[in-house]
Amino acid sequence: PYAKAHRARAGKLLYGGAEGLQFTAAIDSNGQKLSSDCTYDIDGITPPARFWTLYATHANDQPMKTGAELPAATNAWTVLRKPDSSFVIHVSPVAQPGNWLAIRRVGAFKLVLTLLDTPTAGSSGLIDLTMPKIVRTGCTDA
Repeated sequence: PYAKAHRARAGKLLYGGAEGLQFTAAIDSNGQKLSSDCTYDIDGITPPARFWTLYATHANDQPMKTGAELPAATNAWTVLRKPDSSFVIHVSPVAQPGNWLAIRRVGAFKLVLTLLDTPTAGSSGLIDLTMPKIVRTGCTDA
């Protein structure tokens, strides 16, 4: 159970093929490539799932390491929610209030959302998935 908790906190929970789905985003909701020189808000709700994780990767899909003291991943157990169960997660190389997913300034990056124990995994494709929006809120020239 300790290893499972450690992996869950790091966003690296292992799952079987029928247990979960993984979604990767390389662009924001306006179709622009994700850049680590920018700050993004992930706003909304996830599709139904018992548990989910979110973390960032380099453009080559390798998990981004940010340092032990920084929040490199978030999940359904740790995210702060609004009264309607939605959330806003700030993705930024600069510390943010509330839900913050730290990234390093490495150029292009991707976001990985994993849904575990979700009815979506057994879906026949007849339902539309509502995913959180990825909204660019600002960029630096650094």
